[in-house]
Amino acid sequence: MPISFKQTSMTFHLYNRELSYIIKILPEGIPVQLYFGAALPDRDDWDYLLEFAARPMSVNYSLNRTDMSLEHLRLEYPMSLSGDMRNGAADIRQKDGSRIAEFVYESHEIRDGKPSLEPLPACYVESADEACTLDLRLWDEKIRSRLVLSYTIYENRPVICRNARIENLGSEGYILDRMMSLSL
Repeated sequence: MPISFKQTSMTFHLYNRELSYIIKILPEGIPVQLYFGAALPDRDDWDYLLEFAARPMSVNYSLNRTDMSLEHLRLEYPMSLSGDMRNGAADIRQKDGSRIAEFVYESHEIRDGKPSLEPLPACYVESADEACTLDLRLWDEKIRSRLVLSYTIYENRPVICRNARIENLGSEGYILDRMMSLSL
């Protein structure tokens, strides 16, 4: 299967003969990209690719993590007003006017094939053994919403398809001013 998950390091490795894409879930529940490029052999831990450093002119993630600034990490799905000064992939306007959302890791699923995005146009597979899909489920407790990031890697093509969807499971509505499938 071209997607491996290492529980001890909370790392996902999507790979085939031509490329690798590596995602790590930080202890705070934040998914970050560690690598995207030429194929790498699978291993248990990729933490040497992380760089944490105190940066006096940056916004620290918390008082407990003065070495962690979100703007210096390759966030898988950055949110507006999160402490990351780059444009967020999503901007959610809540009823009270707040635009703050913090989606953290909840669970994941790895399965064969590529799910349809009906009614949207999308890439597809003829049979389930042509690709493998990772769904990362992230949760925001304040707005009671789930963000699902889906990654499909093809067995014999140097391609990763990605999409994002949000599920409002709370009683309050909100407005999605921006919702992108990814952010580079």
